Amino acid sequence: MLTNPQPPRIYLPKGWQDCVKSAVLHAIALAHYAIVYARAWSLKQTADTFLVTPATVTCWMKRIDEQGPDALLQLREPVNKFPDFVRYIVQRLKTLSPSMGKVKIAESLCRAGLHLGVTTVGRILKEEPLPSPGYTAPSTRVVTANRPNHVWHVDLTAVPTSLGFWAPWLPFALPQCWPFCW
Repeated sequence: MLTNPQPPRIYLPKGWQDCVKSAVLHAIALAHYAIVYARAWSLKQTADTFLVTPATVTCWMKRIDEQGPDALLQLREPVNKFPDFVRYIVQRLKTLSPSMGKVKIAESLCRAGLHLGVTTVGRILKEEPLPSPGYTAPSTRVVTANRPNHVWHVDLTAVPTSLGFWAPWLPFALPQCWPFCW
């Protein structure tokens, strides 16, 4: 003879107030109802909802756990992946300011309006550094002069004089010409 099994008893901490216990039990009951309701659809109801045949739903259910390039569900790239320019900015900040840790980098970018988590910054710093935008590999071509004045080179370096450049921002910037530089 079959007997009705009693539902499992949910043990809650003794110090909880009655309203908290009631809220937890209601949340568990609501989750249980949602699971039962979601699994209660028949194959025909599911097919009618998605406007397909029951055979199509059956085929989908068989393929739901597939992996690889022919899988039913695929993402081109992770949903939470940041573009490459974000990776470049984080890596350049660390290169230019090695004393900045991942927390400081995340805070600096947050002030600029780019919200990254500290763990995301740490993960990006562990990755292989990205090449500079517009960077091309150096050419193996060697320039050689075949005769005098065949190859010329111009150096446009500004050398500060005793007055120096003082500061590179306005209004303290000095023009890069005589008497401020050669």
